[in-house]
Amino acid sequence: MSQCVLKELRGVRKLEGEKRTALTICVDILRIAIGGASKTKIVYWGNLNFKIAGKHLKTLGELGLIEQYDNSSFFITTKKGRGVVEYFFDLNQLLLSPKETLG
Repeated sequence: MSQCVLKELRGVRKLEGEKRTALTICVDILRIAIGGASKTKIVYWGNLNFKIAGKHLKTLGELGLIEQYDNSSFFITTKKGRGVVEYFFDLNQLLLSPKETLG
């Protein structure tokens, strides 16, 4: 994924006053872990708690979107996961104006 796309992904935001869906949380986790990230980094950068992050990391791992290394707390987004992030971003850009982006 190009650096330009990564910078643009950081600009994806939720509509003001709305709660994030499981989908947007999962995409955010995948985005954070593209270059590799500890569970702690995912929790803090994703504005999550450890219980919620663990639940989503387990689901993402079962779907083959993220990998955990050596039973550690280090995760990295797979190629399939990066595709999901790019698809989500493209769909977000297509459907919403810049002031109404989700994420």
